[in-house]
Amino acid sequence: FARKAAQAVQNYKANLSILDACENLEQREMCQKICKDMFEAAKKELNQLQANKNPTVYQQLSTQLAKLNQYQIDVTQKHLKLRKKQIEYESISKTSPQSSGLTEQQDEHLNILASSLLDLNIMAGSLQEQIGEHNKIMSVLEEKSEDIYDQTRSVTRRADRLLQKKSWVPAKRVFEKWISIKHIETGRYMSISNNNIVLVDAFHPEKCVFGVWMKKNGLVGLKNKFSNLFVGQTMLGILSCSSKSFGQREDWQVDENWENSKLLIASAAWGQGSYLSVRLRDFTITMDADRGGADMWCLAVAEC
Repeated sequence: FARKAAQAVQNYKANLSILDACENLEQREMCQKICKDMFEAAKKELNQLQANKNPTVYQQLSTQLAKLNQYQIDVTQKHLKLRKKQIEYESISKTSPQSSGLTEQQDEHLNILASSLLDLNIMAGSLQEQIGEHNKIMSVLEEKSEDIYDQTRSVTRRADRLLQKKSWVPAKRVFEKWISIKHIETGRYMSISNNNIVLVDAFHPEKCVFGVWMKKNGLVGLKNKFSNLFVGQTMLGILSCSSKSFGQREDWQVDENWENSKLLIASAAWGQGSYLSVRLRDFTITMDADRGGADMWCLAVAEC
């Protein structure tokens, strides 16, 4: 969200540079419309960034966007003053004996401006193409960054497992809090049914509540309040809530923002980990090794 918001602000800034160079009313009106659309797009991205609770970046980009918008207002006022002077000049010219000669000069000037407007349209189209290519590059870089992030976490988990195997003392588990787990896209809650993990419409105060148990390496265990069993992967690789203990097959990894996070079960895919996603036609929870195809979940504190 931070990258998209920053890119939207930069797009707005790039169009403002064209607005300042406009020479006539037609050019200015076109650029004003483009700048207005860019400003609204930037505001929308900033609102999404604020919703995802990134206050530092949000404040910086909001301040920059406000300054750019004030700059647009100043440029617009300057153009209005120039337009007013032009109207006054044309009014004086019409009462002058030399009005016919001036009319011819004005027609010639308008032809030149029409040609400039065409150049401006071509320039705006080229700028839009460049912005599109830049956005594609940013998208590719973001995907690569996600892959590196995922690979780093996988290597860290494997190293922790090796260290744990050589240690005589089991990893310490500490109870942290009670939470509910909601699938953001559908608004449904994670629950249990005969040790199976399911999604339900209505929140149940016990079946939809999970206790969070923390390990020092950052991995967590999810223990259902109703069944008093941990959620994890069975020996057959099936997602289940049937374990009485918090072992490696019950290890989960959550992103930094728990209220907008992907959920990874660390033991799946031969230790590489798999992310949870939902099959929308029947709301079945599935495991997908691809982070890009994973769904977002809200892990919020539950009142118990």
